[in-house]
Amino acid sequence: MEKSYHTSNLEGPVIRSPSTNELQRDMMLFKLLLNKSDGKLYNTVKSIYQSSESCVGINGYLLHQNADSIVREADSIVREADSIVRVADSIVRNTDSIVRVADSIVRNAASIVREADSIVRGADSIVRNAASIVRYADSIVREADGSDNSDHVIDFTLQNKTLFNQSQNPYLIPLFSMSAWLMCDR
Repeated sequence: MEKSYHTSNLEGPVIRSPSTNELQRDMMLFKLLLNKSDGKLYNTVKSIYQSSESCVGINGYLLHQNADSIVREADSIVREADSIVRVADSIVRNTDSIVRVADSIVRNAASIVREADSIVRGADSIVRNAASIVRYADSIVREADGSDNSDHVIDFTLQNKTLFNQSQNPYLIPLFSMSAWLMCDR
């Protein structure tokens, strides 16, 4: 008749440390001896323990000796990887935001260029109008070469609907023409 070996007190949560593992192994081997197992079974189980412990090692230490530190390091690596993923996600979101801001700057710069072009065209128009005004003022000054021609100047300006400031100069200077003022003031 074959004996069954009950090992229920060896199951359950086990605190991993070298001394606990060795103690559990020795207790199991001791139970085998108490149950009158032959030496062959005892030696077989003992060699299985020794073979499995010597086969599984990391960095020169047996696995059972540093399993807790491996678990702690794995947890630490997982936390660091999670942190790296969050940082990478933040970088991606910030990059998207930077791209949107740069796009807005480009659109605003294009608008500013269009506005500057409009201002330049307006300035050209003002310069052309100013030149026309100066030519007009020069023609008035030529007409009003002397005080005898003042009636002729008044008729000319009334025909062209020009405004005059008669209180400041006897030569009837147009309000909007500085060159006419300078030429008549000689």
